[in-house]
Amino acid sequence: MVYLSIAEEIGRIKKYIQDKGGLELSLYQYLHKQSQTQTIDDFSYDEHKIAFKGYSKIVANKEEIDSLINRKYAKGIGYSLNIYCFLGIHLAANGYRNDLVDKKFYDSDIKSKYIISIVFPYFRDKMFQVLKTEEAKRDPYYSIIDTIYNSDDFSLDEIKTVLQQFLTSDNDLDVIDLYILETIHKKNLDVRFCNYSAVDTVLRILNNFSNSIKKITSDRYNKRDGIKINDEYDVQDMLFALLKGFFHDLEREDPVSKLAGRSSRIDLVVRSQGIMIEVKMIKEKDTDHKKVIQELKVDMINYAEWKDLKHLILFTYDPYKKTTDDNHFKELEGVNERNGVRFLVHSVLAH
Repeated sequence: MVYLSIAEEIGRIKKYIQDKGGLELSLYQYLHKQSQTQTIDDFSYDEHKIAFKGYSKIVANKEEIDSLINRKYAKGIGYSLNIYCFLGIHLAANGYRNDLVDKKFYDSDIKSKYIISIVFPYFRDKMFQVLKTEEAKRDPYYSIIDTIYNSDDFSLDEIKTVLQQFLTSDNDLDVIDLYILETIHKKNLDVRFCNYSAVDTVLRILNNFSNSIKKITSDRYNKRDGIKINDEYDVQDMLFALLKGFFHDLEREDPVSKLAGRSSRIDLVVRSQGIMIEVKMIKEKDTDHKKVIQELKVDMINYAEWKDLKHLILFTYDPYKKTTDDNHFKELEGVNERNGVRFLVHSVLAH
């Protein structure tokens, strides 16, 4: 089966990259927001050391960057020819000499364009435009990357066909191929559960939350004590258990960018689907729901910092029925656009 083949191929390439180390491993850990397991002393060349700084989110000074850019390399081989080195160095440059990143993007093949657009998200719109060109359609990586960007336009059978062709090609798969495969894997081949989309599946589970947990909160086997839900963390645990079986890339407390000097954390994230879930609980001591409404409005502003956001789901658990007007929660719903990010807000209130 294709799905099993992807999982096996991902495991094989990942082990190879972890054993090999170097900048490929640094790029992989950067893409997955993992702590770097290597140190700068593991690298011999100056350009590799600077690249490692970039993957470690350390900003290099302009003199260091200029020194690498202006250096005369033997036989004309420069740092920009190694995509892992190039990406790391320009991460370390932190916006300095972005003109060179632009040039690299337009001069590269589809595979390199793709990873540049992932590391530097401001190329995302440009990538969409590139995929519409006839030149791009002649590239061997076109089909697999076009599937990632436009998966809603593909049927499940078409995606499987593209993946099968990719896995049976003569490509010498590397860390970029690994990331491509993982992205498809996380999309779960765009599988629909009972013909529902990913966000519809999440919403159905959340809308049935109160009924789903009855067996463990109040009606346990042989009159055992029910599991208590005391606060939002307990609700998060329950939701994580309910959703993890459907979305293997579900994550907890994903940090989003700082806004107005503070860092926000979203409670649950399905990154491959662009879904964020913010969890609130109205406790017994609370007088009403107004405080929660205000908190949710602030969250809607903060979480728009995540550029891949497509669906923001506001889930409120009100077991003591302190809500006096459910419409206050429904009024939060709709299309939002902030900081160039357009997303749909859904609100679910469970009693």
